[in-house]
Amino acid sequence: VAIAKSEAEARARRAHEEERKRAAEEKRQEVQQIVDDVTKALGSAEAKLVAADDALRALAKDSGLSSDAVAQGTTEAEGRANEADEELGEAKAQSLKAEKACGDIPELRRLATRDVPWLQGEHKRAEALSEKCRGLIKVARDKAAQKASEEVDKLKAQAVAAVRAAMSAQGKSGEETFEEINGGSALSCESFVAYLKGLGGLEEALSPDSALAGRLFAHVAGSESEEGEIAKESFLELIKLFYKCVKGTVLSDDITIKSKTVRRLEVGEVLEALEGPSKDEGANVQRVRCLAVQENEEDCSLVQHSRKSSFGHEEKLKQEGRPASVPLLETAEKRDDGYHFDLFVKAGPGVTITGLPFDRSSDADATYGCGSGYLKCSCTYTSDGFRMTGYGTQGTMTALDFTCHDVIYSMPGHRPDTCTCNYTAALSYWGKARRFSQECSPKQCYKFEDYPGAPGGHVQDLERFHHPNGGGDAEKVIDWSFSVQAEALGSVVPETPAAVLGGWKPVASGAALSIKQSVTWSSTQTKASAKEVAEAFTAGSKYTFSSTESVEVPEVGKGEATQSVEVSLSSTTSWKNTITETMASTNGGAQEVTCNPAPCPSGTSYQWQTSVEKLGKWGALFDSCFFVCMPNQGQHPKCPFGTCCTGKSSDQCSTCTVQWCSESDPDCPFSDRSFKVAC
Repeated sequence: VAIAKSEAEARARRAHEEERKRAAEEKRQEVQQIVDDVTKALGSAEAKLVAADDALRALAKDSGLSSDAVAQGTTEAEGRANEADEELGEAKAQSLKAEKACGDIPELRRLATRDVPWLQGEHKRAEALSEKCRGLIKVARDKAAQKASEEVDKLKAQAVAAVRAAMSAQGKSGEETFEEINGGSALSCESFVAYLKGLGGLEEALSPDSALAGRLFAHVAGSESEEGEIAKESFLELIKLFYKCVKGTVLSDDITIKSKTVRRLEVGEVLEALEGPSKDEGANVQRVRCLAVQENEEDCSLVQHSRKSSFGHEEKLKQEGRPASVPLLETAEKRDDGYHFDLFVKAGPGVTITGLPFDRSSDADATYGCGSGYLKCSCTYTSDGFRMTGYGTQGTMTALDFTCHDVIYSMPGHRPDTCTCNYTAALSYWGKARRFSQECSPKQCYKFEDYPGAPGGHVQDLERFHHPNGGGDAEKVIDWSFSVQAEALGSVVPETPAAVLGGWKPVASGAALSIKQSVTWSSTQTKASAKEVAEAFTAGSKYTFSSTESVEVPEVGKGEATQSVEVSLSSTTSWKNTITETMASTNGGAQEVTCNPAPCPSGTSYQWQTSVEKLGKWGALFDSCFFVCMPNQGQHPKCPFGTCCTGKSSDQCSTCTVQWCSESDPDCPFSDRSFKVAC
């Protein structure tokens, strides 16, 4: 009876266990499907974000695109980023679902401790890329808005020049011109554009396919759309033209050259043009009826000798964004290439600075200045930092305005750990305006600090330099130099312990052979020194053993992926010794050393391998000179290095000296009650 009862209980336990395993397998398949779906979604989202990132960077570098093209490209890239964000949101929800589904089910432990955390790490990486795209989208939208403003300003300058030329040819004033356009009534968009088209030279800018005409009208009318009207006052304000005296001349009381002199004009004095210019044939000069702004005095003034025309400066000055175009009264301009900006950024502790050199193939990086061929501007990178240098151009009136694109800061161990920045330095020819802008994506990750022995201006001086409206110093300064140090702005990320995976690799059957001791790095760019390898084994390092297969070179950033069993720390004391010994013997992997394992008759020799990954920094596979002999070919060693019963010469690792793993782990051999600690 007792035996029957015991057998019934055993059958019940087996049935219960089989049902539990069946349910666990169903749950495992469910979670695995979620993991596969999330992996696919993350891949799709990352592809869209990379495409958006590439498109936005191309927009930032192409200076020949119109504002409409930049805006359209930005909208398309933003659409991709939005789709990616939706996929990331769904992936995050599914990852949480998978994590919850794993629960405490032993069969799902590997999914819960390896696959789900890896997905969460990939999700965070994709979110960082999304945030970076958002920063680039903002930069692109700002660029589109700036280009749109520049296009309107350029068209406005062309339109004013055409209107003034027509007024001069017809001998009409601004009021008379306004009366002619629409019978004295306020101008609609249609009547305004029709008048400009009739002047000639503006057909392309005012074509039906161009939105520029409507934007110009809205700008002049002071409205947000083309539904407004241009009143007489707005039209007269539009066509105002100012002259600036750059060489002493005189005001006279009539348009003729022999008229009476009223007074002498001072250099720098500003006058508003009322009529003209018109040519005095007798004296071969052009004269203009104008208003001396300082005294509100209307009269006539000698403008320029016909052989030295300077009216071509009008459009150029309007393009520079000045409030009024200011052609010169004489062509004796002061031309200066003394404008100079120099910034040296020293890389602080743990900071590296890399990036693109100054682009001299076009005017993409040089708005003004930089000399012929843009050779007077540079963006250079050295082992200790970054330098941005620029000079104005001799023979121009544009001073200096240039940009260093894609300056990349990297500071591992901090959050954020990288950012990409555009630096623009500008000195105005007219007035004291100057600026230094820093646009970083996804956000600024550094701060400027002073450092001992730094030459030139320091951080406070660089902050004082930025005065886009012309404030600051009493006198204009055109030569600036600064030296600062870039230090990490974010918080320090706690050091991540190393992931250590050990295993046995079959290397020889039967007779002894020569086997290589070596170090294989995950990447030649991520090698570590012997000191860094030794210091990787800190508190918290995770040790696992691959009990069924050999170990591969780890892929940095992916974490341990081989099926493995966690090993108690007390059983891994000798692992570090095999790694440091291999590092020393092979000179950090620079050479291979020959090992000679003892013969293993009728069996297989296995070589001890250790895969070490310092997450996100470096990874390597260490093939040691330690071997065990297994009697039956195909039978894998059951114990990690340091716990094998090596007393026998032909069967050294079928049993273990200590219980090195937890019985609760289904992959631990000790979960099978028949597997005992015995030698």
